[in-house]
Amino acid sequence: MSPFLNSALKALIAALSVYIAFPSAATYASSSHGAPNLFEIIDKPLHAALDADSLFVEFIKGLPDSEPSKEKAIKDLLDKASSIPDNFLLIYDLADRYLADPDSDLKDEGTYIFFLNDVLASPIPDEAEMERAAYRLKMAKKNRPGSKAADFKFLDCDGNASSLYDSRTSNNILLLFFDPDCDHCIATLNALKSMPLPDSISVMAIDISGDTDLWNITKPSLPGNWISGFATDPIEDNETYIFQTMPTLYLLDKNLNVILKDTSIEKALNHSTI
Repeated sequence: MSPFLNSALKALIAALSVYIAFPSAATYASSSHGAPNLFEIIDKPLHAALDADSLFVEFIKGLPDSEPSKEKAIKDLLDKASSIPDNFLLIYDLADRYLADPDSDLKDEGTYIFFLNDVLASPIPDEAEMERAAYRLKMAKKNRPGSKAADFKFLDCDGNASSLYDSRTSNNILLLFFDPDCDHCIATLNALKSMPLPDSISVMAIDISGDTDLWNITKPSLPGNWISGFATDPIEDNETYIFQTMPTLYLLDKNLNVILKDTSIEKALNHSTI
């Protein structure tokens, strides 16, 4: 093979490897039933009869597991949507509703962060939208999986001052923030109390209500082998942790790094028994 052809072949292989590693958004938006996919039509005026929600859900479900490929597919979609500002803002709104809403089955903070980064890099949103996106990005990045959990102070059931960092154990910690005046919180606590827990996990239940009278009524019902406490730091007001729902659960490793954020008892226990 001539040196020229050899160079050309190497260049072609390199180009193909980039395409395979980072396919376009169209690759992940393809429709299984032959209808137009979101990437194909996002640079055209969208008519009222179009089910944009379904197309967006299909796009999200088709995204790859690879974070770089996922990030690129989202960027490709928003770049193409930028030719029609209303379409760009529609995609941003759909990302809010499907990826950030705690009641959404598709809630995915990591994927939502990719959308927010691209929104903040665009000239399309107005000043109010940019401020909102910047705030949401700041909140989403707090206590992300892989990061060290933020410390906070609390009084234990005996009235002794303590903190998360003072409560390090050799186990993973299921950290549960609750309000005793919240029916769902009480139901979750009761469910957790009735479950057999693996030896590799410790439970920390923190009352964030600020109501000492209610705490004094509630604390006798908490198991003695839990790390239970009444928050003395204004965790919610300081936005040390973000509480979209109550209760809010995290799974931390023995070094207090976040494993799971805004999780459920079932997911935390399944992870701890793997």
